[in-house]
Amino acid sequence: MKGKSPEVMEREVVMRESGAARWYVTLIVAAVSMIGLMILVIAAVEVLTAAAAGPFVPPPWHVSLARVNEAVERKDYPAAARLWHEAYLAVSTARRWEGLVEVADSYRRLGELGGFEPAARTRARELYLTALFRARGEASLDGVLRVAAAFVELEDREVVEQCIQIAQHVAQQGQDPLGPQRVRMFVDRWNGKVLGAERAGPPARR
Repeated sequence: MKGKSPEVMEREVVMRESGAARWYVTLIVAAVSMIGLMILVIAAVEVLTAAAAGPFVPPPWHVSLARVNEAVERKDYPAAARLWHEAYLAVSTARRWEGLVEVADSYRRLGELGGFEPAARTRARELYLTALFRARGEASLDGVLRVAAAFVELEDREVVEQCIQIAQHVAQQGQDPLGPQRVRMFVDRWNGKVLGAERAGPPARR
């Protein structure tokens, strides 16, 4: 069998190199197309996620509580009481500490309007305690400190001290890097309030 001529061998080499080049270009084009497709998919997912999330919608109890406050301002107790119960039902369904604190605050205002302030404070205290347990369960330092502030207003020293202990424990979990500092600031304000009350002495009897 005769050997191949140099011209034939050269043509074969050129053909092989040309085929390899075409395969390489095809591979590059396919890779670029795949990357482009991935980018389009990711962008589409982000758009769909943003569309699904929609605009921020406040919790349902916010609307009722805003209307409660309006009724209280115009001294419409029947309307305020009805709207407060609507807000309370919404808060009970949501099971969040924020709603419980707000509905407790609102009930105290309702008690002032309706002339049953002592009973309203007692009921609000129960709601604040439930909010405290939920905030602790959620490891929410904001919630614990907010409840603590409410008990400061109620002048319930024992529960305030319990709130401080819970706040210190939650702050140690490290979810909020400024948590320990926030607790110390609250404790300093609380100690200053207690010291001021002790120096002032017991309130005068009426």
